[in-house]
Amino acid sequence: MLLLTDGTHAARDHERLRDARERRQRLVFQTQFEAVRRPAPGGQPR
Repeated sequence: MLLLTDGTHAARDHERLRDARERRQRLVFQTQFEAVRRPAPGGQPR
């Protein structure tokens, strides 16, 4: 599993990547856990 932040990265040229922010492409582990993105303390949700 490879997770990238926004911006340029060599993996974008060599791998077929999915966007975990999209509901249909979310990362789920053992059908019990889901990777989520949370704002920093005091930050605003995106």
